[in-house]
Parts: sequence; C-alpha cells; structure tokens
Amino acid sequence: PGERDPDRLARESLEALAKAFDNFRLVRKGNTPAKVLLVDAAYFVTTSFNWLSFRGDPNQPMREEEGTLVEDASAVNAYHASLMARLPHDPPVSASHRAPRQ
Repeated sequence: PGERDPDRLARESLEALAKAFDNFRLVRKGNTPAKVLLVDAAYFVTTSFNWLSFRGDPNQPMREEEGTLVEDASAVNAYHASLMARLPHDPPVSASHRAPRQ
C-alpha cells in the first residue's frame, strides 16, 4: 500500500522546509512511538500522538495519547544537545527523500 495523499503532502511540505531552512531538521527514526517537536530554545514537545496521520474522526472514542510540553530554555537546550548527540549527522534530513543542497 502506498502513502495516502495527505501523508505524502505533509511529508513533501516538511521536506521543502528542510531544504529552505538550514536550521530545520527532519529526521525519520523508523519504528518508534516518539514524536518530537523542538522550536529553538523556546519549547519542545514529546508525544506519541501521530500529528500528521490523525484524521480527526469525531466518532472515534477518546484517544489515550500523552505528551509533554517543556518551555524552560535551559531544559530545552539540554534536550536539544541530547537529541543532536543521538541523531544522525549526515545527512541532516531523512536520506530517502532529500535532494542535496545547492
């Protein structure tokens, strides 16, 4: 089965941002439940919620998803350093879809 159109469009939009902005990193970690959004030193969110694939069906029962929002700059910077130590450094964005920078 191929990608659903909304999934493909979301992925392509994120990849376009990664190409346009040197400080934007998109990393696909494979089969992991964790989703991380880190914005400069302002905040980070960790969650298992599938932001890009949730359809928002109002008839679906409540989802049992949890996440954490952290807005303390020192904690955000420490988490960023921890992520950078664990993530691949070359290439900085998912290898399967990224065109080289020109």
